[in-house]
Amino acid sequence: MAPYSALALALLPALVAGAAIRGLDPELAPRYAPVDGKFTCLDGFKSVPFSAVNDDYCDCLDGSDEPGTSACPNGHFFCENKFFLPLRLNASMVDDGVCDCCDGSDEPAGRCTDSCYEKGHESLIDLREQVATAKKGVAGRDAYVQDAEILKTQWEKRQADLEGELEAKRAEKEAAEAKRNRLEDEQKKLKDRKAELEAAKAKLEAAAAPPPPSAGDEAAAAGDAVAGDAAEGEEAAAGAEVEGEEQSQEQGEEAKSEEDLARERMAQWIPGAMDQGGEEAAAEEEAAAEEEAQPAYEEEVQGADAAAVEEEEEQRRLEEEEQRRIEEEEYERLQHEGEEAAEMMDDEGAAAADDGQQFFPDEDGAGDGGADGGSADGADGGAGGGGGAGEEGGAAGGGAGAAQTEQPATALGKAKRLLSTVFNALTGSKGGGTGEVGELEAQIAALEKQLSALNTQLEPVRARAREAKTALSAAQSEQRGLETKLAGQYGVNDVFAPLVGQCYSAKVEKYTYEVCPFDKASQKEGHSSTSLGTWHGLEGNDSVMAFRDGQGCWQGPSRSMTVTLRCGHAEKLAKLAEPSRCEYTAELATPAACTPEDLAALEGELRARERLLSGEFDEEEAIAAAVAPEAREEL
Repeated sequence: MAPYSALALALLPALVAGAAIRGLDPELAPRYAPVDGKFTCLDGFKSVPFSAVNDDYCDCLDGSDEPGTSACPNGHFFCENKFFLPLRLNASMVDDGVCDCCDGSDEPAGRCTDSCYEKGHESLIDLREQVATAKKGVAGRDAYVQDAEILKTQWEKRQADLEGELEAKRAEKEAAEAKRNRLEDEQKKLKDRKAELEAAKAKLEAAAAPPPPSAGDEAAAAGDAVAGDAAEGEEAAAGAEVEGEEQSQEQGEEAKSEEDLARERMAQWIPGAMDQGGEEAAAEEEAAAEEEAQPAYEEEVQGADAAAVEEEEEQRRLEEEEQRRIEEEEYERLQHEGEEAAEMMDDEGAAAADDGQQFFPDEDGAGDGGADGGSADGADGGAGGGGGAGEEGGAAGGGAGAAQTEQPATALGKAKRLLSTVFNALTGSKGGGTGEVGELEAQIAALEKQLSALNTQLEPVRARAREAKTALSAAQSEQRGLETKLAGQYGVNDVFAPLVGQCYSAKVEKYTYEVCPFDKASQKEGHSSTSLGTWHGLEGNDSVMAFRDGQGCWQGPSRSMTVTLRCGHAEKLAKLAEPSRCEYTAELATPAACTPEDLAALEGELRARERLLSGEFDEEEAIAAAVAPEAREEL
């Protein structure tokens, strides 16, 4: 106490002298003591008579000779504000008609009311709250220091445990992926094999399909149609003679043997099926028919040139013989190919080839039709059923035979149809799935069952592989996070470590600001978010958190944010502002910012404020209040 008392005694004369100078800061009072009746400007460049101080004329370049007027634009006015906080004003605010000092000293006497006591009482209440908060904050800070030590120990332990977990998760991922890959390879092989079998089956089916009608067949069918039209004309001309001939022919057929009738039926489908005697008989019948029809034909062409008619008949005969020769050669070729194909079949196919009913269904159909017709109308109906031109029963029988298959129009077409029937019977491509096609179908069905079972087994294996990969990725991310945490700087005694992983927000108008210490800062509006920077470090003696390199402004710098830390009993984000374009500021209250030194300073200020309001004011406290720069505010 003794040193402070001596200082007070030394400063009292200066304080008394300074008290008479309006607007003088008590801290500067010793320098305003006159020396030989003169005042030396505070910048030391000039001395003026002491009477020039506050004469409303600026003599000193630094404006120090006019502390109580507005004469110097760079001068300052000091508000004592007894019972409240001292205040320093710019000289331009002196005598401007606005009461800036709560004691009214910046304006002429009597213009302003002294409200410093009321303001001092309000500030005293606020100061007491600050002291209480600081006490809680200091206690919280001590807890933060202990928590920081525990946290770092936990991080280190988790990092060590994670090393072993990573190895296990890598092995689990590799095993799951190996099993998945093995099953997928097996699946691919089965799919490839199935595709091969399906291609082979399609190839066999294409080979077994009946060949499309050739151009020769279509031309022959057209020729037959033209010939049929000519025959109808001849029959119309012949009249009753033709009808009588048909009746004679029907009576002659009844006398024929069954062997002759069978040859005639086969001759309808297979050229050359009749023996030589049959061919001669057919030729004789054809000649007799032509002789009978000749008179009618001659009547039809009366008046025509006889030589031209004979030439036309000869040409038609030659064309018909050439067509028959071509058809016979084609039939022999197809028959030879059928025999070669039959030799390549297995015993089952050969047995099927020996069954005449499979190769010649038209004979059975004709017989059945005849039988059905005979049961209704007798022998005449049976014959008609075989030939397709009898009474009602025969017509019904012929219709049944025709319903089984549509017969080709020419002998060549009939031969192709016969060969196709033989080939289908030998290969088993119809009715039962036997032969090579049936075997392929059975193999394909078995592969489909295997694929179905494999897909059922593969799905959970794939899911497990995905889970193992995700688990490993999460563990690796956690490892990187732990490395970052352990390498971080968290202030004295790691007091800010408990703030790691925490985020604090405050809303200002339509924006929500979020600050995550040691991570990032952002500005949010609805579902959109703008980066105000990522963690840059602690600055200003660990009193400021800096965030840099945020999202760039339009034609401007990258956004940044500085957060000033202040003492508080709990974390609270406040005082959000944008003082410069794309540069944001905020204040974060936290127990981590509460220090025992700050608490002691607040308690000392509280005691002094209480003495001021109570009227108690000793010399030591007066000096302390006068010379403490942190107790002043400046406008």
